[in-house]
Amino acid sequence: MLAAAIGHCLSASALFCLGKARVNVRGMRTTVSGELVRNEQGRLRIGGLTVRLHPDVAPEDRDRLGRCLDLFEDFCVVTQSVRRGLQTGRNVYGFWWRWVDSNHRPRDYEALALTT
Repeated sequence: MLAAAIGHCLSASALFCLGKARVNVRGMRTTVSGELVRNEQGRLRIGGLTVRLHPDVAPEDRDRLGRCLDLFEDFCVVTQSVRRGLQTGRNVYGFWWRWVDSNHRPRDYEALALTT
C-alpha cells in the first residue's frame, strides 16, 4: 500500500506539473519496485522503493519536460513525508478495536452465545 501511495502521488504530481506546462500527456505508466530487508531483530522492513514514471508525450514536447522533472517531486506529499520520516501513532491497535467494537454486528449464533 505504501508503494502504491508513493507511485500514485508522484504520478499525480508529475501530471499536474506537465498539464501546467501545457505538455500533452497521452498516457502515464508508473511502476514501483521495492526491496525488503531484515532489521537487527530479523523482522522484515522496507529497505527502499524505486519509482519509474513513463509519461507518453509527443517528441516535440520532450524538451519541455525539464522544469517539471526538477519540480514535481517536491509537491508529492506522500513521498516527502516518508522521506522525512513521518511520525506514526503508538495506539493504532486500540483504535482498531474501538472501530471493530463500534461496527461489529453479532451474527445470530454469536448473539445466542452471549445471552446463554
